[in-house]
Amino acid sequence: MDGTVTISGTVSDMTPGGASVSLSGVVSGTVTTGSSGAFSLTAQPSGSGTVTATATDVWNQTSSPAQTTVSQTTVSQTTETAPLTISNLIASYMGNGFWEITGTVSGGDLSTTTISYSGTANGSTTPDSSGNFSFDVLTSGPYYTGNETVTASDAEGDTDSQYISFGMA
Repeated sequence: MDGTVTISGTVSDMTPGGASVSLSGVVSGTVTTGSSGAFSLTAQPSGSGTVTATATDVWNQTSSPAQTTVSQTTVSQTTETAPLTISNLIASYMGNGFWEITGTVSGGDLSTTTISYSGTANGSTTPDSSGNFSFDVLTSGPYYTGNETVTASDAEGDTDSQYISFGMA
């Protein structure tokens, strides 16, 4: 079974905070309640089936067991992705001081990926569905030189950065 489930609840007791809740079955573990008696455990189940929770308060009194059922439809599906990687970073002179910076990003969640750049120019862009991206930089001076730090980041928190210097000799 792929994915995780969160088992949560509240212990009702004269002093609910600090109780130990033991979970067994297709999800197992032990958690301590907060001051209001609330608890939560997120874990990967071993399959579909029953989870039994038993609470023990600070006076070592044990509750009656409570049960819930975990099935395939209650499991959130998650997919691990490869880390973001920037490759093929190229600066091409376009004339009149303009450079086009192109590259490719792979891995991560491309649908939420943003490419930010800073240095000679600052801004951001998004890659296409294949991971390709480009942006223009305006330079000045006799050799039209510049540099950029290019960073890819996605909603999952994956990042990669590359540095490129460019200019005419």
